[in-house]
Amino acid sequence: MYNNYSCNVNHQTPTATPDYLHMVALRGNSSLATLLLLAGFKLWSADWLNGIFTPGTLMSRLATVRLQPLTLADLCRIHIRQWLGERLRVSLEGSSLPTRVVRFLMLEGVEVDL
Repeated sequence: MYNNYSCNVNHQTPTATPDYLHMVALRGNSSLATLLLLAGFKLWSADWLNGIFTPGTLMSRLATVRLQPLTLADLCRIHIRQWLGERLRVSLEGSSLPTRVVRFLMLEGVEVDL
């Protein structure tokens, strides 16, 4: 849903409730964690990643990724998806953009392993 309709992956949950990425990380779902990051999850705001984690775990991989800058392509995709919001799918389907660009913005065919 978040890739086709550009839902807010940074939605604030009630106090003392983990954010979407934290819930996914606790379950060890690296594919969904990758999609959340590519859809624009603000990794630097995840205070729960300040801890020390067992090497090789999804939590430790996320903590490492947090220290690395996003590529310009990723930053552009995130900005465009946020700007279009819920109009993402409709706007891209009716556009004259190349199929490859539309697939990139829709997160189709992305490598989903952290």
